[in-house]
Formats: sequence, structure tokens, C-alpha cells
Amino acid sequence: MSDNLGVVGNYRGMVPFLIEAAKKKGMRFDVSDFPDGDVECLNEHVVIFRRTGYEFVHRLFESDKCGIAAEPVRNRCDLREIERRRT
Repeated sequence: MSDNLGVVGNYRGMVPFLIEAAKKKGMRFDVSDFPDGDVECLNEHVVIFRRTGYEFVHRLFESDKCGIAAEPVRNRCDLREIERRRT
């Protein structure tokens, strides 16, 4: 095994990546849709997800495993529903 890191070409950052990943699954990701503090962009490569932000990203990628986890979010695309379930 090599200890050298590979070069990542044309990586535009975390938020554009999540926007494209959500779009491929028929969902929409927009930082402004989340309550204050749930998605915090430190820079283009570092994003902190809390509460509804974490749950959205978790469901986005969990659906790759089972196909059912993202269904409630895909059908509603309403973050208020996620927040209501958490309370």
C-alpha cells in the first residue's frame, strides 16, 4: 500500500456535491431551507450538520442501502416534517 494521497480533480466543495446527490434522487438540498445552526458552512469543503441537517443527509445516503429511508423526505421535500417528528 502507498502512503501517498491521490489528487481529487474538479472537486467543487461539499454543498455542490450534496445538491447534485439530492437532485439525482429527486430531492432538493438548499442550506437556506434549514433552521439556523442546523447546517453550518465553515468553508467550501467543511460543513457541519446538526439536527434536521444531519437527518436530511443521513436519509439521503441511507436510501442507497435500502431505498425506503429517504421516501418520506422525497415525497414531502418538507424539512418542517422532519423537525415535527423530532419533537
